[in-house]
Amino acid sequence: MTLPPSQQIDTNLGTILKASTVAVGLFTFLGCVIFAFYCLRLDYLPSGVSAGESLIFIILAACFGFLYSIIVACLLSVGVCIGYLILNPLLRVLEFIYDKFTLSRSPNSPPNLFRFVKPSPIHFILLIFGIGLVLGFSNQNWKLLFQLSSTILMISVAWTYYQNNELKRLALFNEPETRENCHKIKKLTQLKYLLLGFIFIVPMLFGGIALKTLEGGMRLSSLQKRDTYILVQPPYSRFIPEDHQVKDPKYIEPGYTTFQGIDVKLTNIGQKTIIQFLSEKEKLPQPFEIPNDKIIIVPAPK
Repeated sequence: MTLPPSQQIDTNLGTILKASTVAVGLFTFLGCVIFAFYCLRLDYLPSGVSAGESLIFIILAACFGFLYSIIVACLLSVGVCIGYLILNPLLRVLEFIYDKFTLSRSPNSPPNLFRFVKPSPIHFILLIFGIGLVLGFSNQNWKLLFQLSSTILMISVAWTYYQNNELKRLALFNEPETRENCHKIKKLTQLKYLLLGFIFIVPMLFGGIALKTLEGGMRLSSLQKRDTYILVQPPYSRFIPEDHQVKDPKYIEPGYTTFQGIDVKLTNIGQKTIIQFLSEKEKLPQPFEIPNDKIIIVPAPK
């Protein structure tokens, strides 16, 4: 039955609103998860957060989630394009070699090897941005480059299985509605969400992309600062190594000691500011909590 034009418009608007609500909720959830990982890495959970700060945090979490989703899409496009254009021919060569040295396989049997799906035009557009992200994230670090390459390969393989899963699911919708088909559709739908979750979670856990994305977004939103002078009151100033202390400071405040070369990892959320510096004995950067009323942050002149 065909709906009247007015009802079709209402249906389309309702679908768009539902999709938008789900997208905003998903982006906010992803942003909150990424921020939680960041706080756990600093071994700090914000306390005393005001209502205004909570609203800012929710908005920023949604922005972080959206930005992270775009980055995952770009990296996925790199894997899909490379898999289809480069790895698929290599797989065909391996299959040819396998056929030459295997006598048990019949000529009419279908190919058994994995095949990457054909990329869509949007994948080729995002490929350019994805390559730039890989080069930017790795920053000539071979270990990070290997992690990113492994991550891209895993999510592109998961995307191929996702596309094949969708083809099977859509084919079942065109078949008679039997109990067996309904059971298969349910299983394929569960696998669909499992693969989508895998694609979003793997870069967060193995690629280090989520934290880099969050840190970049936090610097843009002034929640994280670099190239700054910090003025700290006792007793907290005594715990910062003296090699960070400015001998002839440009910024002076009675009762404060001026330091530089220290990263401000989290500020403007909660009652404390988190800084990070290299101590004299430890090789790894050490996070340090300072109450907001005991520290002043001054941007370094450019």
